[in-house]
Amino acid sequence: MSGRGPATSAGAPSSGGGRGRGKGRGRGGKGRGRGAGDNSKPGNNDKPNSKKGDKKGGRGSGNRRNRGRGRGKAEPSDSSDKKQAVVSPEEKKAEEERIKKEEEDKALAEAEAKRLAEIQAEVDRRAKLQKEYDTSVNTAIDTLEQYANTSKLHSEIRSQLDPSTGALTQERKDFEKKKGKSDLKKCTAFVKKIKAGTYPTTEELSRPNSSIKSLNLTRYVEEVAAALLEPATKVKQSDVPGMTMVCVEMHRRYDSFLGALVPGLMAEINGKGNDGLPRRICFRLLTEFLLHGVLTDPKPIVKVVNDAAGVPSVEGKDYAVSDANLIVTLAKCGGNEILGVVPKSIQCELNKLKREVDGKGEGALILLETSTPASEEAKEGEAKPSVEISAPFQVTLSTKLRDKAQATIELFNANVPFSHAVAPNITSTLHKHCIGAYQSLANSYVSTHVRLGKLEKRCEQDRLLQGTLSEAREKGLADARSLMESLTKTVQTLSEALDVTVPVLKEESAEESEESTKGIELWTKSGVDGDEKLGSFDDEETRSFYCDVPDLLSIKPPALLGINPTDLEAQKEKNSRKYGNGDENVELGDIAAEVEVGDETMAKDDDVVDDKDDDKDINGSEAKDDVTEENKDTPHYKLMVLLEQELPETSRREAIDELADRFCSNHGSNRKSRKRLYETLFLVPRTRLDLLPYYSRFACIMDRVYSDSTLVEELERQMHGQAIHKKNQNIESRLRTVRYVGELTKFRVAPPMVALRGLRRCIEDFSGNNIDVACCLLESCGRYLYRTKHTHAKISELNLDERHVSMITSAFMMVNPPAQSGRQEKEVPPLEAYLRYLTMSRLDADEKTVAFVSKQIQRLPWSDPSIDCGALVCKYMLKACRKGRYRATKAVGMLAMNLKRTKPEVPARLVDDTLEEIQWFIEHPSFRDSQRTLVSARLLGELYTHGAIPSSIIFDQLLHILNYGHDIPDALRHASENQELFAPRGNISQTIIEDEEL
Repeated sequence: MSGRGPATSAGAPSSGGGRGRGKGRGRGGKGRGRGAGDNSKPGNNDKPNSKKGDKKGGRGSGNRRNRGRGRGKAEPSDSSDKKQAVVSPEEKKAEEERIKKEEEDKALAEAEAKRLAEIQAEVDRRAKLQKEYDTSVNTAIDTLEQYANTSKLHSEIRSQLDPSTGALTQERKDFEKKKGKSDLKKCTAFVKKIKAGTYPTTEELSRPNSSIKSLNLTRYVEEVAAALLEPATKVKQSDVPGMTMVCVEMHRRYDSFLGALVPGLMAEINGKGNDGLPRRICFRLLTEFLLHGVLTDPKPIVKVVNDAAGVPSVEGKDYAVSDANLIVTLAKCGGNEILGVVPKSIQCELNKLKREVDGKGEGALILLETSTPASEEAKEGEAKPSVEISAPFQVTLSTKLRDKAQATIELFNANVPFSHAVAPNITSTLHKHCIGAYQSLANSYVSTHVRLGKLEKRCEQDRLLQGTLSEAREKGLADARSLMESLTKTVQTLSEALDVTVPVLKEESAEESEESTKGIELWTKSGVDGDEKLGSFDDEETRSFYCDVPDLLSIKPPALLGINPTDLEAQKEKNSRKYGNGDENVELGDIAAEVEVGDETMAKDDDVVDDKDDDKDINGSEAKDDVTEENKDTPHYKLMVLLEQELPETSRREAIDELADRFCSNHGSNRKSRKRLYETLFLVPRTRLDLLPYYSRFACIMDRVYSDSTLVEELERQMHGQAIHKKNQNIESRLRTVRYVGELTKFRVAPPMVALRGLRRCIEDFSGNNIDVACCLLESCGRYLYRTKHTHAKISELNLDERHVSMITSAFMMVNPPAQSGRQEKEVPPLEAYLRYLTMSRLDADEKTVAFVSKQIQRLPWSDPSIDCGALVCKYMLKACRKGRYRATKAVGMLAMNLKRTKPEVPARLVDDTLEEIQWFIEHPSFRDSQRTLVSARLLGELYTHGAIPSSIIFDQLLHILNYGHDIPDALRHASENQELFAPRGNISQTIIEDEEL
């Protein structure tokens, strides 16, 4: 350091424009000053030589031009001009906080906007629901008002036109005194207007200057009647009210008008008129005349109804409806005033309004409470529904709408029940005829539906067979559908008007559909239960046993099997028809075919030819047996061992397949050996029923290779032969035979008709042993036949002592057991699922496990107000005691004690729930809940053992159990209360002193 002056430290800050001084020789004599607040640290734009200068005694960090000896002023560096001011950590932190706050404000604004949008959507939805509700209530009010006002109007007009009161006669006299205008032009114009179908409305007729009121139409009465009967245009149903009011006003003023009009209407109805008005319009006019009091005699209407409904001459017979349109017209127009029945729709609207007014409907009744009657709220009379999202929404019935509905109900009750246009006996007669006609039409409606379904299926079959339908068939189908539509409309209209129930149309069952099918049929596997892949079996293992049979023709050489190529192809074709490919369904032709019995003579001849060779072999082997006592290498001995020793001991699928393979390879080419095999398969011991499935599988393998099997023929012959001899001693043999036939049927070796014929023979004489045989046959192959499409219909078409009834029931349950739905597991939230795992699976009565479970429970979201963790924990702790392991009760007690310090609510809840459950059982004793209550009592004891509850709770509960359900004498109660039961005195416990008299 000699010769060098002190230099400015690189780490010392200098003022903003300050200078750095330094002494020294050579390099580093001058140093440049740093800006304000700038610390010279590595990485802050310092060059490496600055550090070097610092270490060697004042080597400056300035440029080389200013370096030198001596003292000098340090000038600012060029790099300092380009350098930006460095941000302090406080400013950087403040900037980060500002950005974070802006993001939070933005997120809050978005959340608020989303919340407001949800609120607005909810408000719109509620407003829409409220509007729909108000509209429905207003519609009901309008409907009832219109019906009640119409009934009221009819009553008023009837009272005005009633001849018995004399008001009608007086009104006619007053009209004659007025002397209306008899202007030819105006009267003719009025008649032409009526004939053109332009009828005045009710408002026009009520005016004082209306044509009917101002004109004198005495000379034109017949012309007006003729204009009504023969209009120039087609009259619609909507024109009838106007025509009716014209007739009412004409009848009010002219006595001869009704006599000129009614005969013409009756002639049109009876078909003797000029075909001016349709029958329905004419009959409706007559009905309206009766409702308005224009027509006082109901006999014409009763006569028309009798003819249209086809009233039977004998009581109890069906009605023969000839014109349903007239019945519909009377039912719709007559209503309560003629038939005494309020339409169903009107009753529904009335009941709806009553429920709403009583506060039992969809809307909540709102009653506005106001301080003074003159307040603004009382004037408005409206209530605004709540828009709180969390609050449940219910449409409201305002006071104004409620008052309107109440007034409508009162108007209806004041007019409709008391408005009658005819006498009660006429009402009952017409109502009876209408109901009878409806029942006749309803029966025709149901039968037409059935016939239409059959016709559609027949036409569909013709389409499949011929590709198209003939014109006659298409026309018949169209007419049938048109008739069905007309009947549907008529029945529904009458049902609504007469307030009766529409008959339910029944669809054709699957069995009837299968029986009625002919020709080509597309099988969709509907109507047969079970999985499609399993076919006629219940599970994959069973299906594999009966269907997955080895095909030796494809894995063995034909020469080894003793089959020539021609017979090989024929046998493969037969197998394809009979067994199909794998487990697929085969056609009905070969399945349901009868057992073919070949030409026995040809078979015997073939056997004789082949038997000669066989006899040579057998005789040769017998000669060898004579020479040597026992030669185990001969084919005869091997066949004997296979049939007599190995075959009866086979009880596995693989073993029976291996035996069949060995037989076909070693002995299959010999007809004598095959015959001996079939005899062995036939002579199964009646006590070895377990061998039948395996013997049947052996026979199935052989049947796929050789076509000379006689096993099915022999079994069928034996089955029918045993049925002839009705003896109890051969019941076991009969059961073995039918079970054998059933197994062969499932292997498709025996056609289903073999089993069905045996079943039919038993059912024809369904008594005694035949019941046992039939049940055994159904238990063996009934389920298979039921689930096979081609035999499903026959097997499903299937009174006695208790034993036979139970056997039939057992057989039926084997064939068609009830469907068992899989157990549905309850879906619980993840938190509850985890609690269930902790308490019911993980929890055990050791301290380590209890500590782990306790820690996990303490980590639950206890601070979340939406989740009641205490209740959930208590719930699953109780469940662990009830449904868990035996040691769970002790573990729950330990867990409750661990949680008492951190979560005291858990043991408190647990004790409360346990005591409540014990109390419930005491008050409602049930054998079903006894074990559950014992668990609760044990849990209470475990809680006391681990110190979770004091002993007072135990003793109080014990005394409560002992004292509950009976009265305690007062003397004994006082004696027990006055003594301290559990206070020891001198190592002697005091006892309860009872009164001897008690």
